[in-house]
Amino acid sequence: MTIDWDNCPSNTGFLERETDPENTELTENEKAVDQLRKVLEQAYTKDKLSKQTQFNAVCLRKLKEETEDSGVVRVKARIPELHSLIPKPKSEKDYATMSLYPTFVALKSSFKDGVGPSAEEIPPGTVLLVTFGNMSNFSQPRLLEVGLIGASEVRGAAAAASSGGTSRGSSTFPWGFVDGSGTEVPSSEKEGISKIGAWSYSATISNKSYRNKMLKIAKNINLDYVSIFVNGKDDLIFKVKASQAQMNETVKDFKSIGVDVGFCTWIRPNDDYINGIVNRLAPMAIKAGATTIDVDVEEPWTKAGLSAADFQAKDLQFANTWNTNMKGKIRLSVNAITSAPIDIMTRMMTVADEIVPQMYVTNRYKKFVGDTDNPYQRLINVTLKRWKTVLGGADLVVGLASYYQDGIGEFLPADGVDASLMMAKKMGTTEVRYWLLPALNGKVAAALKAWRK
Repeated sequence: MTIDWDNCPSNTGFLERETDPENTELTENEKAVDQLRKVLEQAYTKDKLSKQTQFNAVCLRKLKEETEDSGVVRVKARIPELHSLIPKPKSEKDYATMSLYPTFVALKSSFKDGVGPSAEEIPPGTVLLVTFGNMSNFSQPRLLEVGLIGASEVRGAAAAASSGGTSRGSSTFPWGFVDGSGTEVPSSEKEGISKIGAWSYSATISNKSYRNKMLKIAKNINLDYVSIFVNGKDDLIFKVKASQAQMNETVKDFKSIGVDVGFCTWIRPNDDYINGIVNRLAPMAIKAGATTIDVDVEEPWTKAGLSAADFQAKDLQFANTWNTNMKGKIRLSVNAITSAPIDIMTRMMTVADEIVPQMYVTNRYKKFVGDTDNPYQRLINVTLKRWKTVLGGADLVVGLASYYQDGIGEFLPADGVDASLMMAKKMGTTEVRYWLLPALNGKVAAALKAWRK
C-alpha cells in the first residue's frame, strides 16, 4: 500500500501568516494606520521558528542497528514543511531517496516500552516527535517520541487510531544515570551536592564592573565558593596582579552574598613561584579573609622540562615550605588535569586539604549517542585509577566544565549538567567546582539551580 509521507499534524512554526487583507481580521473601528500596521506585522514577521523547537515528522524507515548491543534507535524521517524540496520516496524501498533525509537518533533504553531491533518496531508512516540540537542550522537531529502509527500494514491504522496510538517518550538524557540506565534524572535525585563553586578570571579582582557581573551570576545560582586567579599562565616571574585593598574588597563583596573566596595561582617548579605562593600570596589571602589558596598544576609545571629527579625535588620543596609556613593557617587546594603525570606532584597533593581533578566533559569530545565509550564513566575510571593513591585524607572536589555543554552526546546543556553532577555523586563527593563562572548562565544556570534546594 502507498504511504502518505506528509501525513502528520502541521508544524505551526512553518505556517505562513495570513497576508491577504480580504481575509485578515480587521475591524471597522480600527484606524487606517492601525490596520496597515497589523497587515505589515503579519507579512514581515521574522524568525517564525523562534517559538517552535519540536516538530511532527513521518517515519520513512527505521534503520538497522549497527551492532546488536548498540543501544541506539536510528530513524530516517521527513518533516513535510522543512523537507518540501527533497523528493518524496517513491515507495518503502526507495532507499536512495530516503538517504537524503536526516537520521534522528535516541537511546533505545530511554523509551518506556523499549524498541526492538526490527525495522517493523517503527514502521514507515509512523508519526514522530523530533527536535534538533542546533536549531540555527537544523543539525544534531534527535528522536523524542514515537507516536501515532500511520497507515501501516504492520500495526493497522484502524487499531492505532482506536487506541490513540502509542506514545513512548524518550528521556533525552545522555547515558542515563551515567551508568547507561537511560533514565532521566528525577527531581528527587537532584541532591547530594552540597557545595558548588567556580573559578573566575583575575578581572574579578581588578575590575569593579566585571566583579559586579560575576556577583550577579554567583547570586543567581546560589554559589558557595569562588576561586579567583591572581596571575597569568604565561607569567614567567611570580606575580600577584592585585593590591591588598582590591583583594580585601573582593572578598568582602562575595561574602556579602554568602560566597567564600579563594585565590588561585599557577605554579612553576622554581624557587620564585614556590616562595611567592607561600610567603607572598598566602599572607595576602589570609589578611583579606579568603579561605583557600588554590594551586593550578598544569603546563607551566608539567611541561617545564625538568628531569624526574628535579621535578620530585621541587615537588618536595613546595610541600615542605607550605607545611612549615602555612599548614593550618589557610586551606590548600591542588587542581590538575586528570591525565597529568601524578608522580611529579605527589608531595604537594599529600599536604593539600583538597584535591580537584578537572573532570571536564564538553562537546569537544565529539561523543554522540550510541558511543559505548561513555565520557562520564571514562573519566570516573581514569580518575579513580590514577588519583586514588594521592587522595589520602584530602577532600575530593570534582572539577566540572560549564562551557561547551550543548551537543554532548547529541543532547542539551541541561542534560550535560545533570550527567556531570551525577558523575560527581558517583565519585563519592559532595562538592564540585566549575570552570568557568562567567559561563554559568542561561540553560546551564537553569539546570544547575534545579540542584540547589
